Amino acid sequence: KNKNNNVNVVGPPNRFSSLLTKMNLSLPSLTDLPSHRPISSNDVFCNRELRLDNIRAIGFDMDYTLAQYRQPQFDQLAFDGAKEKLVKTLGYPEEVLDFEYDHSFWVRGLIIDTQRGNFLKIDRHKYVRVAYHGFQPISSTMRKYMYSRTFNKVPSFT
Repeated sequence: KNKNNNVNVVGPPNRFSSLLTKMNLSLPSLTDLPSHRPISSNDVFCNRELRLDNIRAIGFDMDYTLAQYRQPQFDQLAFDGAKEKLVKTLGYPEEVLDFEYDHSFWVRGLIIDTQRGNFLKIDRHKYVRVAYHGFQPISSTMRKYMYSRTFNKVPSFT
């Protein structure tokens, strides 16, 4: 922050600059970081090596253990980033960039059935309680037919 208690946006302006300013945040560039930082008892470490070339998806465990999230602003940031990646990296149509996020519609713990394109809310017993295809709810009968263990075992859900 500068002497007027305003946030300094470091580096060239980008599409997140206004959001960072509005949220009173700043992101330093790598050149602004110190070459050495003392280790504190409050630091968090990963005790495993990760081969990032084997990672297909990264999720956010938003249980507020390590950080306080400001919602729906955080959700909007994740949504916008996902749209951009879908279009620019994965080749989705440009119309995806026009999708608007509605924070009142989505809830925690949704699973995406990528084979059918459905959003699912499951319970701790892996029973599909609610299913949507886009914004359209799937009827109870159809949901049970598609996701009942006796009719259809989906390997990713077992």
